[in-house]
Amino acid sequence: MGTQTVHLSSVEELLKSASERTQLADFGPAQFRENLDQLVASLLRTGAITEQGLRQTREELTTLLCHRLQIQDWLTRYPEITSEQVHSPVFTTGLPRSGTTLLHHLFDHDDRLRLLRTWETSQPCPPPGFAPETIPQRMEDTRRRIAQVWQATVAGFDAIHMIDVEGPDECTQLLSNDFNQVGFFNYLNVPDYYDWIVRQGNFVSSYEYHRTQLQLLQWRTPPRRWVLKYPNHLLALNAISRVHKDVRFVITHRDPVKTLASLCDLTFNFRSSRSEQVNKREIGRQMLSFVTAHVKSLLEFSAANREIIQDVDYYALLKSPLPVMSEIYAFMDMEFPETVSRNIYQWMLKNPQGKRGDHDYALKDFGIDPVEAEEAFARYRQRYNIPKEG
Repeated sequence: MGTQTVHLSSVEELLKSASERTQLADFGPAQFRENLDQLVASLLRTGAITEQGLRQTREELTTLLCHRLQIQDWLTRYPEITSEQVHSPVFTTGLPRSGTTLLHHLFDHDDRLRLLRTWETSQPCPPPGFAPETIPQRMEDTRRRIAQVWQATVAGFDAIHMIDVEGPDECTQLLSNDFNQVGFFNYLNVPDYYDWIVRQGNFVSSYEYHRTQLQLLQWRTPPRRWVLKYPNHLLALNAISRVHKDVRFVITHRDPVKTLASLCDLTFNFRSSRSEQVNKREIGRQMLSFVTAHVKSLLEFSAANREIIQDVDYYALLKSPLPVMSEIYAFMDMEFPETVSRNIYQWMLKNPQGKRGDHDYALKDFGIDPVEAEEAFARYRQRYNIPKEG
């Protein structure tokens, strides 16, 4: 299959296709349109992808637009959804590849907490509390999509990214529904879009829409406290704290040079599934800037907001998860029950590090000078006393 200069449908054609598919016309708050315009324009400029990758990307963008149409339809028919209260949400975040997924799975052993599920982020409508009978089919649809779109096309996908249909999922999809999430940059070469989002993207508007989706998903279900996860929340800490006045952040810390190397490898594998023109050195430059932006945002926000942040040492979490979780629960003003502790212990025994496979990566593979990387992260490493990983 040869690589071609991408010829993507115009945004108007994507909107039309989604409307025809759903027989709906109201996409909700208009801010998403500028985000989508920037994404498509950047893809047209730099995202040379295969025909298969093109079809896959077009289908993804159309599906996200369908989600918006369906969400707005439910909000219009049931306006009480937006009166749902999202109390004291916990946002788990940290540099990409720094243990946020592990931590998120540990929270999943407490029934008092509400985590996003992979099947519901994949198909947010109808609201699960309104139509629980649809859940088995949505699980099956999601399982098939993951197998076809990711596991079949991305080399070593299970080792790179931990994902289970019934398990906890990160906030990627919810933010993708507003086309304001830099994770697009990890599987599409869209540097102009990434730069625009970091420089002037409206994170407040996107996290308001993110909250609306939480309200939709919790509607008609017993109230529980949300625990949410996404590494790229680091870029929007100020916006999140403006949207959620009672938010708490749990932030993991791992050797930033190690996380950078891992992120470069992930990006290479993800992009390679859609393009035959993937330049490792280009990825190295892009991801160094990417991680540096996350660090900068964290350092600036944490300086003035220590009281709403619980820092987590990645290495302590791996070595002794129960004491670490006990400290986190105290920070959340919640009891850490023996039953939850026991469940976490049993899960850790069954899911040792590397269970789903390992993947090798090194900075030199991506043309990154280790000295330059160390200089970029020196302040962050010193601030949190982060050791160098072998």
